[in-house]
Amino acid sequence: MGMSDKRKKSKGSVLAEPQIAYQIGQKLSIEQTSSKSDLEKGELARKGLPKSFALYIQRVLGLTGEQMSQLLAISYRSYQRKKEEDILDPASSQQLIAIIEILDHAKEVFENPNDRVAWFFEPILGLGFQRPIDLLDNAFNQRLVNQALGRLEHGIYG
Repeated sequence: MGMSDKRKKSKGSVLAEPQIAYQIGQKLSIEQTSSKSDLEKGELARKGLPKSFALYIQRVLGLTGEQMSQLLAISYRSYQRKKEEDILDPASSQQLIAIIEILDHAKEVFENPNDRVAWFFEPILGLGFQRPIDLLDNAFNQRLVNQALGRLEHGIYG
């Protein structure tokens, strides 16, 4: 079940990648999340990330709230009800951390932010002509998306 290619339009550059602060004894940005050790990421997921992280990723990828809720495996109504500062449950937080890691990997592969985002919406040969965005909803498919990025990183296209 793939996501519609309709991406939400918003004003200004959503690709500027601003810092989003979260308190667990220290300020943490989206970029810093993926550089944490697996043990630290597990603790972040257990404590939960704020919805503001999900909203930022939603804006960067140009997704609707419904599409983002599908990626986080929560109902759209639950996602809508949460305020920006509300904490996501551990499963959704783990999912969000995995997506942040993939976006971080894509940042290493694509210098241009627009190319980076566009790649997620293009059918990829090595993914069975599926779009990476449609494969971010579970760990098995996320691994495939990371492998596809790794192949690109090493000059293997397809």
